[in-house]
Amino acid sequence: EARRYGAHSAMPLPTAKKLCPHAIFLPVNGAKYVHVSRRLMKILQRYSPQLEPVSVDEAFLNISGLARIYKSEKELGRKIKRDILDELQLTCTIGIASSKILAKLASGLNKPDGLNIIEDEEMERIVYPLPVRKLWGIGEATEKALARLGIKTIGNLACFPELKLKKVFGKNGPLMARAAAGKLDSPVHGLEELPAEKSVGHEHTFRNDTDDVEQIRAQLLLLVQRVGRRMRKRNVRGKTVTLKLRYENFETHTHRTSLNSYTNNEGQIFSLTEQLWRQIYNLKRKIRLIGVSVSHLVEREPAGLELPFRDEQLRIKADDLLLPTVDKIKDTYGENAIWRASGLLLKRE
Repeated sequence: EARRYGAHSAMPLPTAKKLCPHAIFLPVNGAKYVHVSRRLMKILQRYSPQLEPVSVDEAFLNISGLARIYKSEKELGRKIKRDILDELQLTCTIGIASSKILAKLASGLNKPDGLNIIEDEEMERIVYPLPVRKLWGIGEATEKALARLGIKTIGNLACFPELKLKKVFGKNGPLMARAAAGKLDSPVHGLEELPAEKSVGHEHTFRNDTDDVEQIRAQLLLLVQRVGRRMRKRNVRGKTVTLKLRYENFETHTHRTSLNSYTNNEGQIFSLTEQLWRQIYNLKRKIRLIGVSVSHLVEREPAGLELPFRDEQLRIKADDLLLPTVDKIKDTYGENAIWRASGLLLKRE
């Protein structure tokens, strides 16, 4: 409903409130969104292993191998929409085309509950009259630069001389023209084909700047839990922990330290995070954003057979046995299903 007034995703809340002052703004529940996103991706993977997530609620799916199973692309699209509605109680819009760029464009033509198919032979009729801003990757600044060249529609861009575009936009100019003509594409990369992350991290921006040490510590613990969970899901361990703090004046500080061995154990990561916190936090200033990341990743290997000479080693080994069970509970019932006790101090924003 708010879209009718110009509000859209990723828009700052103050801007959305000005455009649609009578809107009802619901509290954010990031953990629930992540849980539902995972369920959504699992539904899509039932249709094809070639699934390329773009965001928490968007993905590309290669359906070229399903032609023999379904009578038409429309039948397949309806089946996917029905599964998502039945299992998640969510509507969605599906765009189907011969390329990722055109499929993305098609998905934006009839929101919030549409199914759009763009055949190659329909490019000039359906796509060319659309504003050039509808093309994926073209933002406000590029739109204005294109307008100065007399390019206002996707058709204008598709037919514009590539050499002239190259003079203005460099190597990206010809690529934009080919994208507009439906001639530029990249394959759908399955999850196993995506480049490996060099680090795993999470950040949190407080709704109001805070110097409440108890709340900051609880939020750090939550971030560390999310980092550790993602590492275990990817079957990796890391050696270097980085803490990021952004103060109320947007001044940002980062500090890092390393372990002697690799880990994905939340207790070890949090212990290092607390050490860094004590080193760099200025008690006289309020915090706007905090972040935790782990880098120098390696694929997880079985830990060596070390004798537990110290209580700390016993605790770490106990955690390593417990955490996979915690992960399974969260996979089934959501991120908020089980918490460390100190995390319960966290105020919901």
